[in-house]
Amino acid sequence: MRPVKEITLPYFDKGEEKEFYFDIKFVPNKVHEDIRELQNDIWFVQQTMDEMQEYLFEINHLKKENKKKFKEKIKELEELSKEKEDKLKRIANKDFFERRFETILFILESNGIKIEELYKRDFWNNCVDANIINQFLADVMQKDYVNKKKADVK
Repeated sequence: MRPVKEITLPYFDKGEEKEFYFDIKFVPNKVHEDIRELQNDIWFVQQTMDEMQEYLFEINHLKKENKKKFKEKIKELEELSKEKEDKLKRIANKDFFERRFETILFILESNGIKIEELYKRDFWNNCVDANIINQFLADVMQKDYVNKKKADVK
């Protein structure tokens, strides 16, 4: 018997918390490949954001100490921060969000999910937290690898 992942997908509708419930029975190999690519991009974005935060923290600290004394160090950190920002823009663009949405659609279609709202881009963009989307994709990836049958993406 094929493992089934019972999904509880929380979302907001006009300020009211709601949930959709559905089962994931089949995860095509293409989905595994797509999600791995998306997760790598997400990891890169998170790492880069963390590094940028460290640069900005250090810049602010140095500016408070003595701007003239640390002028070169501040300039160096600002350049590093700008480089990281440019890298982020290359990854966190419309293509990333389009690939993520297409992957979600493919999962839903492959499993015959009939909840119309789930097929709308606006639903995912306006009603579902980004961390819930990422958790949903992670749970889908784990469907065949875990003994736990129920997945709450809360």
